[in-house]
Amino acid sequence: MKRIVKLAWNLLPKTCANLLDFLKTFISSQEFLEQSRQKNTEFCRQRKLPFVILVLFYCNFLKSSYQAELNKFFKALSDSVIAKKVVSKAALCKARKKLKYQALTAINEQSITYFNQNFSPKTWHGFFLKAVDGSTIKLPDHPEITTFWRIESSARRSCSHGQYLSQMFDPLNRITTHALIGPKSTGEREMAASHFEHLIPFLNLK
Repeated sequence: MKRIVKLAWNLLPKTCANLLDFLKTFISSQEFLEQSRQKNTEFCRQRKLPFVILVLFYCNFLKSSYQAELNKFFKALSDSVIAKKVVSKAALCKARKKLKYQALTAINEQSITYFNQNFSPKTWHGFFLKAVDGSTIKLPDHPEITTFWRIESSARRSCSHGQYLSQMFDPLNRITTHALIGPKSTGEREMAASHFEHLIPFLNLK
């Protein structure tokens, strides 16, 4: 049993390394770049925050301020002892505007597909368990956000200034397989129904 456990621990880092190599190849591909940038002329010059580095930064679990996270990120990237201000928060915001939000959802979908095909996901009596739940979130009171979500002025003045967030979760494997954000008027059941089309890839799994 000890030998089996030791073998399992030796295989786990290798499997995770294969996942990272897969994501690295996907993120570095020209096709992903063309699909993820707002304009064809963007991310063409060599900057301190190129396309791949920008995407990798947003793949981190950001917990503190942007500037603090940037300093820690480039410290780890350069294998430095002291964190330095390599990229400013303003430069990050400028680069972020060039990136489509679909880039991050595409990475999530690729990760889930790879997980299902290579990690032998847990099932319950041969069935994939999926749970759907939603909640309201409060968005910043910004003119562009108000216009995009068509938030009325009465809603802006109240504490209900927010939208509805819904996610489909795999409780056995502890991963979110799909997430949506939409107007509160959409409704919980309607958003839950939108998750169902993302169950189709699971039908092809053995």
